[in-house]
Amino acid sequence: MSSEFKHKLEIFISSAMGDEEDTIWSEIRKDIREHIDKIPFLMAYTIDEHATELSSTQEFLYHIESADVIVIIIKNTVRKGTKQEIDKAIEMKKPILLFFYNEGSPDSTVENLKKTFIEKDSVTFHHFKTFDGIEDTIIKSVMYNFVNVYKFYHHINIKNIDTSEDIQVVMDSHMEGNIDKQALSVFGEDGEITLGILGIEGYTNTDESAKNNNLLSYKLIEWAVKGTSFITEEQFLNLQMENNGLKEYVDVILLRFNAMTCYFDNQIEEAIKLEKEALQLAEKMGVPAWLIGDILIDCRNFTDKKELNDHGFHTLISKKSDIIHLPVGDRFVSEAFEELVKEQIIRVTDSRTTLRFGNKLATSIHLIEKYIFVGLLTGSATHLLVGRKKMAQLFFQYGQLYNDPELIFNAIKLNALSGDVKQVERAISSQWGILRNYLPSNVELLWELTSSRYCMNRGYMKCVIIKSLGQYMSNNLFMDATAFLNQFTQEADSHEKIEMVLKVMDLNMNRIQPELVLATIERVLSSDRLLFDYRKLTDILKKIELDKVELADLTNLNDMLKNNIDVILNNHGDPLFISNLMKQKVKIFNSLSIMIVRKMNNIQRAAYKVELAECNKDLLLSEAIKDARKFYDESKEASMEFTFRYEPLQNINGLISHDFSLDFVDILNQEFITLAVEVLSNEGSNEHKEKYLRSLIAIVIKYNLEHIDIPECVNDMLKKNLIATNNSVNYMGHASSETVNYFLTTLKAVCNIEVTNELFQYCLTYKKGTSYERKIFAESIKNYVDYVINCKRNIEDFIKLIIIELLDDEYFVIREIALQSLLHLYGAVVEIEKAQIKPYLFKAVIDPSPHLKGQFIHLIGSLDIKDVDTVKELLDLFDNDASFSIRKSSRECREKMQAEVYE
Repeated sequence: MSSEFKHKLEIFISSAMGDEEDTIWSEIRKDIREHIDKIPFLMAYTIDEHATELSSTQEFLYHIESADVIVIIIKNTVRKGTKQEIDKAIEMKKPILLFFYNEGSPDSTVENLKKTFIEKDSVTFHHFKTFDGIEDTIIKSVMYNFVNVYKFYHHINIKNIDTSEDIQVVMDSHMEGNIDKQALSVFGEDGEITLGILGIEGYTNTDESAKNNNLLSYKLIEWAVKGTSFITEEQFLNLQMENNGLKEYVDVILLRFNAMTCYFDNQIEEAIKLEKEALQLAEKMGVPAWLIGDILIDCRNFTDKKELNDHGFHTLISKKSDIIHLPVGDRFVSEAFEELVKEQIIRVTDSRTTLRFGNKLATSIHLIEKYIFVGLLTGSATHLLVGRKKMAQLFFQYGQLYNDPELIFNAIKLNALSGDVKQVERAISSQWGILRNYLPSNVELLWELTSSRYCMNRGYMKCVIIKSLGQYMSNNLFMDATAFLNQFTQEADSHEKIEMVLKVMDLNMNRIQPELVLATIERVLSSDRLLFDYRKLTDILKKIELDKVELADLTNLNDMLKNNIDVILNNHGDPLFISNLMKQKVKIFNSLSIMIVRKMNNIQRAAYKVELAECNKDLLLSEAIKDARKFYDESKEASMEFTFRYEPLQNINGLISHDFSLDFVDILNQEFITLAVEVLSNEGSNEHKEKYLRSLIAIVIKYNLEHIDIPECVNDMLKKNLIATNNSVNYMGHASSETVNYFLTTLKAVCNIEVTNELFQYCLTYKKGTSYERKIFAESIKNYVDYVINCKRNIEDFIKLIIIELLDDEYFVIREIALQSLLHLYGAVVEIEKAQIKPYLFKAVIDPSPHLKGQFIHLIGSLDIKDVDTVKELLDLFDNDASFSIRKSSRECREKMQAEVYE
C-alpha cells in the first residue's frame, strides 16, 4: 500500500514579495514550504515556486481559491499584494492564520489590520520575536488548528445543549443540529445527478468514473426534476437507520414522510392529519426546536393548500422565539447562490478578449441536490418543493447568464412541476427572444410533463401551456389540449378557473372549434358563479366566426346573452361585441342588438354605427367634434383634465383614417382644426396635445393626397411656434415634451416646412428616450416617410439608416412601426436600393415577436408591393413558421393575392 496520500490539504503561504530590511522573504517561504511538504497529507504553495504566464496577482488569487488554509506572515507593513490576498481569503471564507513579527517597527497598515480582525473576532493572532524556527512554529499552528477545529465540530454533546435562540444560531452556523453529516454520504459522492437526468451536456465538471450511481439519489432527484415515482417507505426507513443524528426521532420523521407522500398524491386532508400527529409526538418527545418549527411550516403549508382558513399555525410560527431553520440545508442553498453571484461577477467583469473555461452551474446544482437530500432526511415536504424551485431559479439565472435556451427551458419545466403558473408565464414571455427557436420544438415534452403523477397544480399548468404555446402545438397535440380544455371547463368550480379558460380561448380562437367556444360561453352564462370581469368573454364574442355553427346553437346563444346582458355590461363587458355578431347573423341577433344599443353611451353608439355603416358619417363627425369641444371646455373650466374619461377623439380619428371624404373638409376646417389650434396654443397636458397633434397630422396627410389647401391657422401656429409644451411628464400616458416635439416636427414636415435638421438631431439622441418616446419617434419617421413618398421626393439616407436601426429596437412595437416604414420604402425606391433593403425584410421574418410577423404578413397583403418574387419568397418562409397562426395567415395572404390576380 502506497504511503502517498491522494488528497492533500493545501497551505497557502503569504508574505511580502520583496525583501524587507534584512529579511529575505523568498528564503523564509522556501524553508516553510520544505518543512510542510515533509508531512504526507500537507502540501504548501508559495508564489515563487513555479514559472507561469499569469500575472502575479492572477496567480496568487487563483491558488487562494483552491487552498484549504491561508497562512499570512507580516513584519513592518501590509503590502498591496498581501492585502489583496487577505481580502480574497475573507471573500472565499478561507481559514486564516496570522503571524506578526513583534520586534520590528510596524506602520499603520499593520495596526489597522489587527484592529479589523479584532473587531470581527474572526481569527486569533500569533506573535513571534525571531524568524529562527518560524517554519516549526507555523507547522505546529497549522496542525493545532486542524485538531482544534475537528474537536470543536465533532466532540460536542448535542443532547446536552440548551435549545435557546443563541445556541440555535450557533448550531446552524456550525452545520450541526441533529443532522448527521455522515447520513448525506448515503446519497453517494459528488456527481451531477440532475444534469445527467435532464441530459444537459457541456456543464459537467466530473468524468464518467466520478459519476454518482447511487440509486436512492437518482430516484429522489428524478422525482424532483421529472415528477416520477417517489421514495418508498422501506427505502426511507433504511435511510433513517443510517442517520445517527435523527435515529431516536424516527417515529416522528416517519409520520412526516407519510404526510409528505399523501401531500404529493393530493390527499391533503390525510397529510394534515399525519403532520399534526407528528407535531404532537415531537412535542412529547422533546425534539430539537428547529424540528418543531419545520413541522409547523409543513402544517401551515398543507392547511393553506386546502384553503381551510386556519391561521393557527401561522400564529404559532410567528410566536416562536427561536430561529426556524434547516440545519446544514440552509447553508447549501446560500452557497449555491454564492457560486452563481461569483460567476455573474466574473462574466460581467471579463474583457471581450477573455477566454474562460469551466462554469459554476454544476457546483450550484449539486448544492441544491444536497439541500433536497437533507429535506428528505427530515421528512419535510416543504423543503423538497423549495429545493425544486431553487433549482429552477438557478437554471433560469444561469440560462440568462450563458444565453442558453436549454437551461431556461429546464427552469420552465421545474416551475411547471411546482405548479408555479406565474413563473412559467413570466419566463416564456420575458425570455421569448432566447427561447423562440428552442421552445416550439419542445412544447410536447412540456405538455407531457404536466401529465406526470407528481406535477402540482396540473389543470392550471396545462391551461398556461395552451395559452402561451397553443399556436406552436402540432395538430394532434392541440386536439389533445382541446379535449383537456373541454373537460377542465366542465369541472371549473371557481372564478379563477373560468377566467383562465376564457384567456386560453381568446388567444387560440383561430384553432379552437366555434362549437367548443360557444359551449364554454353557455356554461359560463348558465353558471351560478358570476365572473368579476366579463371583458374577456366579450373579447371572444368580438372574434368568434359563426359561419359553421348550427342555427339551434346560435339561437340558444342569443337567448342566453339576452338573459345575462345586464350582468355582462355591469361587470366591464364591452357592448361593442354585438357588432361582430350582427355582421354575421343579423336576423338572429337583431333583437339583442336593440337591447344593447339602448344601454350604450353616445360614443359607444356612434362607434357601433360606424362599424355597421349605419350612419350619416358627416353628422357623426360633427357630433364627435362637438363632444370634443364640450370635453375641452369642461376641462378648462374645472382647471383640470379628465384623464380617465373616454374621449371622442377616438371616433374622429377613426372616421379620418377609414372613412375620409371631401364632405368632411368644411366640418374639419370650421369645427375641429380651430379647436385643435386652440388646445395646442394654450396650457395643458402633453398627453392631450399629443392626441390633437396626431389628429392634425392625419388630416393634413389626407389633405395632401386630395390636393386640399391646409388652413392658414395651422401654418401660422407652426411658423410662430405657438404650441406650448409642458416639461413635466404625464405618468398616465408617458407623454413628455420630447414626444410632443416629435409630433410637432412631423406636422411641420407634412405642412411642407423644412425639418431635415430637426429630424437629424432627433436621430442622434432618440435612443436615450423611454420606450414610449422611442415609439413616438418611430411613428414620426414613418409619417415623414409616407409623406415624402406621396410627394414623390427622395428620402434622405440618414432616414433610411435610422429605419434599419429601429428594426433592432428591443421593444417589438417600435420594430413593427419601423417595418411599416421599410416596406413603404421598398415599394418606392429603384431596383438598386431594393437590393440594399431586401436583406432587412428577410431578417424581419425571423423576428422573435409573433405579433410582428402577423403584422408583416398583413402589410404584405395590403400594400402594393409589385415585386411578386420577393413577396413569394417571404411567404414561403412564413409557411414554415413554428406558429400555426403565422402559417395560417401566410396561406390566407397567398390565397387573397392569387384571387386578386385572377380577377
